[in-house]
Amino acid sequence: MQPDGKILAGGSSKQNNYFQFAVLRYNTNGSLDTTFGLSGIKIITINPNIDNRLLSIALQGDGKILAVGGTTTVNSQDFVVLRLNTDGSMDHTFGNNGISIINVNSGDILPKVLWHPSGKIYVIGTVNYPSAMDIAIVRLDTSGALDLTYNLTGN
Repeated sequence: MQPDGKILAGGSSKQNNYFQFAVLRYNTNGSLDTTFGLSGIKIITINPNIDNRLLSIALQGDGKILAVGGTTTVNSQDFVVLRLNTDGSMDHTFGNNGISIINVNSGDILPKVLWHPSGKIYVIGTVNYPSAMDIAIVRLDTSGALDLTYNLTGN
């Protein structure tokens, strides 16, 4: 929930046979906020030819919106972090045109996002190591890049 009482919701929307990120914003009365995205809905295509799942959203102190989930590349599943401006447009100062894709290991899944008042962004999820699933914590700086001061690797 935003400080003004508007409600953010996230999930996935099927676009041309593949799931893509979807962020919605509702007014306090439950109607879609037509000042956000396209009539209250922002669809973000990470990769148009594979499924991309949004799993968690968080609100930064400046009102910008963080959304995380997963995407699949040639041989692995990766974390995806994107940042939207308060109106639902992509924040092109973050990552690569608003999107940061993070590969910790071959099977990065189930991420959650936390924003810290210092501006640091924490992505927490599971990674698939050869013998078992493990927990990974990745820290990004305000630009969406791995924060190499965190465990000397960013994760």
